[in-house]
Amino acid sequence: AAAGLQQISSALRWRGFGWKTDATAASQSVDFRSYVVPVQGATNPTGYLTFESSVNGAAYANRLTIVNTGNVGIGTITPNDFGGSTGLAGTNIQVFSTTDQSRFVFSAASVPEIHLISRSNAVNDRNYRFLTDADGLILDQPADGYASAVGLMYWRNNGNVGIGTTSPQDNLHISDSDTGTTTILTQLRLERLTTGVAAAGLGAALEFFLEDAAGNSNQAARIDVVWEDATNLSEDSSIRFNQMVNGTLTEAMRINDIGRVGIGTQAPGATLQVNAGSASTIGEIIRGAASQTANLKEYQNSSSTILTSIDSSGRLRFNTAPSGVTNEG
Repeated sequence: AAAGLQQISSALRWRGFGWKTDATAASQSVDFRSYVVPVQGATNPTGYLTFESSVNGAAYANRLTIVNTGNVGIGTITPNDFGGSTGLAGTNIQVFSTTDQSRFVFSAASVPEIHLISRSNAVNDRNYRFLTDADGLILDQPADGYASAVGLMYWRNNGNVGIGTTSPQDNLHISDSDTGTTTILTQLRLERLTTGVAAAGLGAALEFFLEDAAGNSNQAARIDVVWEDATNLSEDSSIRFNQMVNGTLTEAMRINDIGRVGIGTQAPGATLQVNAGSASTIGEIIRGAASQTANLKEYQNSSSTILTSIDSSGRLRFNTAPSGVTNEG
């Protein structure tokens, strides 16, 4: 070997013959070969052992590479190079797609990492990385170059999962932060689709299950969101709150498509309608605080003027008493 002139080893070749059945049927060769390729280095040369294949005398293509450092590449001769990045130290296994340059990478550095990378135009469009820390498993998205990463999901040793937070405080903890101070940020989406034509009655539900005294997990409650009218651009929906009563899931409250609230009724006829469940059930209780001074109940007009009230002593008061009726009673 000399500067700029490395001596590649002789190749070891394996050949077989296979039969192709399409027109024109014939016997064709299938070849594999392997050889060592030295790479010039400043202090010491490096090198790799390559395995290539060819069918019917076509050009050989690299299939497997073992670098002298222990790195392994499938479809690439540089398994430590992710393309456009500085690469990773450690013994790497890289599976490379010559079609779209997507790749799977395993790095056995001080902290093992698994990368799933998609690429186009020599840019890492998507790089998702799995790695571990003292508290569990992490899924993040490193920038091209791997100098920094955006954390996406964290599985902690206690079983908690965090999205957007490194320290989830519950089984599922979703956290997000932006510059907004007076806006609503959507953090969870439940979506119901259909292969048919959506109509009134199509809905999605959130269920709650609890363990019962027999050790069984049973449904305890459910919140439904349902179309009352599924017509495009004029949709109406209702929200229904259901609870288990004597072993049967029963609707307890509904907010209908025009904002009316029904308790004990599925068809509220007023802004609030409360139906007693039985003759012995009190329909409404308003309990004041100790030393109550404010009215217990008020009826106001659209200008917030009190028309009728029940004061803290339970007296009915009229702002303008009807003829023949005193102002208090």
